[in-house]
Amino acid sequence: MKLFSVLLVNDNLTKELGLKQAGVQSKAVNLKEIKKFHVFAIMFIVALLITALPARADDDNVVHANSGSRNDIQAAIDAAPENGTVVIPEGEFNIQGPRISVNKNLTITGSGDKETILNGRSGLDWIFHVVTEGFFRLTNVVLDGNNARGGVMMRSDDLTMRVDNSTLTNFTYRGVESYGGVRGVIDNNEFLENHTTDVVVYGDNDASWDRPLALGSDDAVYVEDNLFRHHRAPNSHSIASNRGARYVFRHNRIENGSQNTNPIDAHGNFYHGRGSRSYEIYGNEIDVGHSYMGMFLRGGTGVVFDNEFTGSFTHPLVLENYRSFRRGANGRFASYPAPDQIQDLHIWNNTINGDDVTPYIHDRGVTRQHIQENRDFFMEELEDYEPYTYPHPLTAEDFVASRRASSVAVTEPSSSSGSESTSSSSTVEAVTSVSSEPATSVTTEPANSSTPEPATSSTSEAVTSVTSQPVSTPSSNINSRSSVTTRNSTVGRSMPIESVSTRAENRTGNSVEDDVKAGMIDHENPWDKFVKVFGIFGR
Repeated sequence: MKLFSVLLVNDNLTKELGLKQAGVQSKAVNLKEIKKFHVFAIMFIVALLITALPARADDDNVVHANSGSRNDIQAAIDAAPENGTVVIPEGEFNIQGPRISVNKNLTITGSGDKETILNGRSGLDWIFHVVTEGFFRLTNVVLDGNNARGGVMMRSDDLTMRVDNSTLTNFTYRGVESYGGVRGVIDNNEFLENHTTDVVVYGDNDASWDRPLALGSDDAVYVEDNLFRHHRAPNSHSIASNRGARYVFRHNRIENGSQNTNPIDAHGNFYHGRGSRSYEIYGNEIDVGHSYMGMFLRGGTGVVFDNEFTGSFTHPLVLENYRSFRRGANGRFASYPAPDQIQDLHIWNNTINGDDVTPYIHDRGVTRQHIQENRDFFMEELEDYEPYTYPHPLTAEDFVASRRASSVAVTEPSSSSGSESTSSSSTVEAVTSVSSEPATSVTTEPANSSTPEPATSSTSEAVTSVTSQPVSTPSSNINSRSSVTTRNSTVGRSMPIESVSTRAENRTGNSVEDDVKAGMIDHENPWDKFVKVFGIFGR
């Protein structure tokens, strides 16, 4: 019995000891699991914090949007400094609204080779709405309206802009609109299947008519080297103007099937204040199946030359005055000269299917009394006229680098090899933590209104006015007048859609993508960079 009791006690002690050892082992295992859980919990929290950041700054001037959503783009714009750059990542994103507001001097760029796609929706007025004084650039994006009203609205008393190397498609009202004291260039874009109008230029009304006429100068909105295509969407104009507008439409290609009423248009004095002030239209190819008109000029003055029309047109070039056939409040037509009517217009060297183009003057009201050859328009070259530098100087030098250099105190000149030297700021890597709450108080235009929207005062912060620096133009990029007038011979009539961007690569100088490749803009994913810094997460 005693032996049995001893064995029983020993057995109990052994079991108790085993349990204690097992408990120790269990606690050790639990401690390891707890540590592992803590590590993963920290990783998860850090990941959440990183993805919650609305923007990341590579240096003092470049901010990466966290995604291409409306709120993340708006947050990046709000976080960016004056003269900064916002980079939107690759991907396809839906912009549900409200509009993305830009109220500072800024460059906005997509990523990759137009791999940033922003889709609008029916009922959205604008994807981008720009109200700033100084400069603005939008580049390397695809804006698919998806029946949204408009793509880019730029409204300012004093703005230098560039919209380039992008695609704007499927908008019901406008691809791009400028309003007020806007000048600059819209170049190397594709405008595809937009309803109503691709590009609209509204000037600064009376102020434009009060300034001296300045053909061949930078006082205009330039639209050059773009492709306009409409094979299924009914479209009134590839370009239209009013309200004292001054525009230059050059070296573009229009492919319209039978969908466009009058591709190149200049409105007169009737609907939106003063009529168009001036237009310079040259070196364009207008190819249609059938169109009633190719150009419809209804006021102002300018030059029209070296344009090629191919296809079927009822009238390739039509001249008219609103006030010559629309009666005023007194029930009468205007007396000559009608307000803002066509005067001193020069037309030469335009062809339709190889034959010379003769303007057609509408026979209604007193139009033919008001518009007469050798008094109001002349079928000859304008003496002493010289086209403005082509390509436009804003395309000849990188817009980002020049503005960046002007906005930082310390710069380093790059090495020079006999060519022009450029400056870039020293890079300071940082992660910017900013509020992600977007500004959502905006004024929405009525969806079906064709009247320009009223002036807005929605900008809550002061806007710094930046004095525009002159952009130097490498001599190799300046074309003589002779090269301008002979350019059409080098452009095939079956020019593919890709050829616009191909021409851009050959002549636009450094782009934002060039800056990325050169290390001036860092496209590294924020999570990858974090893993590099905290190697534990990569193990």
